[in-house]
Amino acid sequence: MIVLVDMNSFFASIEQLDQPELFGRPIAVTNGRQGTCIITCSYEARYWGIKTGMRLKQAKKLCPELIQRPSRPKRYAEISTRICRSNKHYP
Repeated sequence: MIVLVDMNSFFASIEQLDQPELFGRPIAVTNGRQGTCIITCSYEARYWGIKTGMRLKQAKKLCPELIQRPSRPKRYAEISTRICRSNKHYP
């Protein structure tokens, strides 16, 4: 059996999970540098027209209150591993 778990805005959701003050706010996950592209963003940011691949500068014009968070690949891998392990318990 193959199971597909589609986790939209996964990185942004983890940032909101780990930092509850970000919940409900528009956030963009990037590589941490200025002038960078957005890796993913929260649904609150998407409401303003912000999309994956968009330049941060352009996104800030659409949503001045956008919060930039640097990507934390190790943390995302940790949570992803937990999810995969929990799925092993289902036939």
